[in-house]
Amino acid sequence: LGKKGRLEDKRLNKILVRARRSGIIERQESASMLPGMVLDVEPHHIILDLCAAPGSKTMQVLELMHRDRGFDVLEPPPGLLVANDFKSKRVNR
Repeated sequence: LGKKGRLEDKRLNKILVRARRSGIIERQESASMLPGMVLDVEPHHIILDLCAAPGSKTMQVLELMHRDRGFDVLEPPPGLLVANDFKSKRVNR
């Protein structure tokens, strides 16, 4: 990483930016990774996320709810995830 926290390898940086914009990968701060790991989310859990914007934490929880279900399963997990945020400015980022 360079002085501004950006990759100095311009080719790799370009690949990562394209992948993020297309939805293949998502950036996430390490603090946002903790809730899903600490709560040990299972597919049958009912979860209310009231600090959901911009969405990386919510997506991680959703992925945890779908883990071990495979790509061929068309039915959603038995649990429920409700995501909302108090600050509308954060939602519109």
